Amino acid sequence: MDQGPTFISRTGQGFPDLTLLSTSCQDLLESWRVLDKETFSDHRYVCVRLAGDFSFAQDFIFKTKFNTKKFLKLFKKDFEFLKNLCNSISSKEEIDNFYSFLINSVKEAAFGAFKKKPLSKTRVFKFWNSELRIYRNRVTALYKKYNSLKRNGELEVLVQAAGITYRKERSELKKLINLTKRKAWEAFCSRYQIKYGHTFKVAFQKYKRNSNLNINIPNILNPDLNTKANFMLNSFFPDYALDEFDDLVFSSQSLREITILEIDDLFKNLKGGKAPGLDRIDYNIWLQLFKLNKNFFCDIINVCFRFSYFPITLRNAKVFFLLKPGRDPSVPNSYRPICLLPTLGKIIERLFITQFNEFISLHSLVHPHQFGFRELSNCEVAVNHLVTKIKASREGCHVALVSVDIRAAFDSLDWVVLFGLFDKYNFPENIKSFIYSYLSNRTVSFPVLNDVVSKGVCRGCPQGSVLAPHLWNFYFNEILLLNNDRWFLQAYADDLALVLFASSRKLLESLVSNFLDVLFEKLMNLNLIIASEKTLAVVFRGTQNKNKQKRGLATLQRPPIFKIQGRTIRTVDSLKYLGIVIDNLLNWNSHIIYLQKKVYNLIRNFSSVSGPNWGTGVPLLKHWYSSVIQPSLLFGAAVWGGSFTQQQILKLHTIQRVALLKISKAYRTCPTNALNVFLGIPPLHVVANSLYKKFHIWFKRNSIHDFIEIENLDYFIRINNIELKYRVIEFPETIHNADYIIYTDGSGIDGRAVGN
Repeated sequence: MDQGPTFISRTGQGFPDLTLLSTSCQDLLESWRVLDKETFSDHRYVCVRLAGDFSFAQDFIFKTKFNTKKFLKLFKKDFEFLKNLCNSISSKEEIDNFYSFLINSVKEAAFGAFKKKPLSKTRVFKFWNSELRIYRNRVTALYKKYNSLKRNGELEVLVQAAGITYRKERSELKKLINLTKRKAWEAFCSRYQIKYGHTFKVAFQKYKRNSNLNINIPNILNPDLNTKANFMLNSFFPDYALDEFDDLVFSSQSLREITILEIDDLFKNLKGGKAPGLDRIDYNIWLQLFKLNKNFFCDIINVCFRFSYFPITLRNAKVFFLLKPGRDPSVPNSYRPICLLPTLGKIIERLFITQFNEFISLHSLVHPHQFGFRELSNCEVAVNHLVTKIKASREGCHVALVSVDIRAAFDSLDWVVLFGLFDKYNFPENIKSFIYSYLSNRTVSFPVLNDVVSKGVCRGCPQGSVLAPHLWNFYFNEILLLNNDRWFLQAYADDLALVLFASSRKLLESLVSNFLDVLFEKLMNLNLIIASEKTLAVVFRGTQNKNKQKRGLATLQRPPIFKIQGRTIRTVDSLKYLGIVIDNLLNWNSHIIYLQKKVYNLIRNFSSVSGPNWGTGVPLLKHWYSSVIQPSLLFGAAVWGGSFTQQQILKLHTIQRVALLKISKAYRTCPTNALNVFLGIPPLHVVANSLYKKFHIWFKRNSIHDFIEIENLDYFIRINNIELKYRVIEFPETIHNADYIIYTDGSGIDGRAVGN
């Protein structure tokens, strides 16, 4: 109380403000005082000082586009030693020691050569100017004068006059700050031309990521960040007994060694912009080392393949948690764990996958109905395959589509069961040995200020890895082998869809419920559990025919009831599968209604960066529309964009109009067709129909147009089935008996005008 009030107004003063301090910091409290500084409200500034050193290190990545020569110069100091160390490796322990020294040498050279890029939000917009500073100093002087008159006991008239003057000027300062900020922001948005920069992130809400863990921990009040991190890691990566897994033994057998050509092909196909792991070493750094000495880089990879071993240094993942949209931040299940693995480990994984997939392809160990993580396959192909099956099954029968949700599917992959499947299908010892070392002794680490909180991983596919999707496809193949003439199963990764048909409702109920019980048991054998509360079903009424219509079999008196182990699952009119809403009439009305909500979510923040007379220009807004909004709205158009009713076309016009008005900055009375014309943006239904036809021509090879000869079109080639040495065509330096032909339209000949 001796520090003075924290709140002062014309009518009184007091201590209504609270200072909250976590229990972990209560012993560090050094001082608490109220500052005698002018504020923009009647509340005073409160200064809390803690004892100790709190210089927090900011997370960062390296800027590796520049200073590569300096980096290589620093790395060359250890190059000869690393080369000799690599050539002398004779055991798996020595591989771990070598990789540990290699990573440290690369990190030291990177710290000495590259600049650092902070991962925190950079401040690119500023509005404070000299006018505001002068006005603020004036208000501060009036505040000090007002307080001085009060302390010295001057006449009440003088004190009130000084107070009125101070509050009036403070109010004007607030208005000036808001006006200056608004005008500065409008000018900033009008000048800013970077396509995917600050304004793009504001418009599409890319900055809204929850970096704090605002979770509630039972029986712990006000936990610190370390406690929260441990709780989250234990929730997503629980402990399991690994005695049976640890007892696995494999004979020493080498993998096929890779060549420089394979590594060169890998680097050419790597996508940039991938976040590095805890070591902060990105793909570009390893590319520079590969260019420095290709034989050495090939040797450090082959030493792992020679021993069929994945280095322990590359098994530690950096994890952070993203809050799912619209979920409660106090519940751990509302977050999605994202893992970042070392980039060198991903390179080794990609090179190993080639040999793993060779065995998988040779023995057909991935079912054709698995569409996830496979070449020439995507969500549209999967949904089209599913819809085609539903339409074909409706001939005189009712059809049930069940979207089966598997609880924490990827995190529940059992390693012991996985190796049991490896033995069942006689996998080579070298592949099993490599995957065993790849999975064992894995850890995940969550950065906390200057420290990290780590946790061992005992189950599941390694999050963020390259090999994990391929392991899952093989693991889940046992479920897809249940396919037969009576029931149809297909999957996209862990998104499982079931289709069954029957001539009557009663028979359909029996078939679906019985098979769901069988499916439940099969999944339990893989230690996977069906989430019955998230599993949905849609029933498609059979096509009408006179005989069944007379007997009353063509209609459903009530919706069928399906059960899993006695628990009823919800039967709905429509469900979303792989981002596309499938309704029980297959007319796509539900999906188009869903698009209307989607477009509002996409552009609801556009008003922050663009207004009728200010902000981001039309060219940039059009680019955002064509690269983000339209592809998002037309996702899956290859399935639902075939034909539209007039009502659906009008609905799509309404959906597109919302975006067109924002882009054109036109009046709301402007016709939609006029907006399409002067912006040069085709109607949504036209683009959707073109994508549908393109898909059917190129992928399904259907002759939609008479003037297109399908047999003369190129075919997609599965490049993974082609040996690498045949993928690369090298042209000779000199061509014997060379000749050339010039093609021209005759322009510029005999004095004629030059054309194109």
